[in-house]
Amino acid sequence: MKKMIGLLAGILFWGQLAGVSIADDIQAALKRHVSYLASDKLEGRGISTKGLELAAAYIADEFEKIGLIPGGDNENWFQKFEVTVGAKPGTNNFLSIDGHSLSPGTDYQLLGFSHSGRFSGEIVFAGYGISAPEYDYDDYRNIDVTDRCVLVFTGEPGENDSTSRFDGLLNTVHSQARTKAINARSKGAAALILVHGPLNRVTDELAVTETETGYHDVGIPVVKVTRHALESVIAIDTLKSWQAEIDRRLAPVTHVRSVARVSVSTDVNVEKRIVKNIIGYFPGTSDSLKYSPVVVGAHYDHLGYGGPGSRVPGVHAIHNGADDNASGVAAMLEIARLMAGKRDSLLRPIVFIAFTGEETGLLGSAYYVKNPLFPNNKTIAMLN
Repeated sequence: MKKMIGLLAGILFWGQLAGVSIADDIQAALKRHVSYLASDKLEGRGISTKGLELAAAYIADEFEKIGLIPGGDNENWFQKFEVTVGAKPGTNNFLSIDGHSLSPGTDYQLLGFSHSGRFSGEIVFAGYGISAPEYDYDDYRNIDVTDRCVLVFTGEPGENDSTSRFDGLLNTVHSQARTKAINARSKGAAALILVHGPLNRVTDELAVTETETGYHDVGIPVVKVTRHALESVIAIDTLKSWQAEIDRRLAPVTHVRSVARVSVSTDVNVEKRIVKNIIGYFPGTSDSLKYSPVVVGAHYDHLGYGGPGSRVPGVHAIHNGADDNASGVAAMLEIARLMAGKRDSLLRPIVFIAFTGEETGLLGSAYYVKNPLFPNNKTIAMLN
């Protein structure tokens, strides 16, 4: 309800800005957009589904009806780029810790967003592997992980505590494995090992690597191991004491550093696919402002049939995504429709972009920033 109120308020604001009244059918138009984009026919708009193509065609058709000018490649609606839509383990995967060889699928699991590569060296423990200044928390505080392998817990501190500063019992983005991997890489780590903490709300079992899920290579090898596989170097009771200390203090463990040595090779075979941002714009009428646009955008992809990043990652079912982000796309379309009535009085360009690849790492928006329709340093604002 709060998001719908905000959505309607945003459309009202832009309608007033364009100098037009809100049409009586605005609610019906929003419902029509959301009902189609979030329908089962579109398969959750996953990065590897046919439904994503249907969504792109629908948005482009709406842009054309509105009267926008195509802003994609070769003066059409679509800005195309390549993404990974599937990942499978290759043949050159191995992991040994302090000389103990581990078995893939039993002791450890290759993650689909892992980089293909090798590393041999020291393992350093870094708590939950989280850097979250908004929660005044950083597991990497006062620890150097440069050119080392980092071992971290899955999840986040206090996830069993409803009063936790990490959003109580709801997990934040910092709990996601991909976020931890990107953070480890940014701190200089050469590889990452994840393990379910003994106090986590999950079992020690390994999931099967999703083979039809969009992944984005995070730049370092990433594997998940079982607690049992680590027992030869770290007792479960030791892991439990480390985790309990972090959860109690909501602060990193500072007295634990090097825990073992590792030799790891990761080999990921990926499948590529071309996906599309959809771009349209009103050009504006002022020569002095013709390169200084406002961008209005929303992502139209979603989680497809679930998998990593889903609240039920073990369930293979359509994730319809009405509020993530069919509602945002609906708002963008109706803002554009309202402004079309006053396009001749718009001084600066207004650019409308439906991004793809958001769920797999903000890929569409990142591609646009590298390949903008108007110069980034001239763009004055972006409403997401």
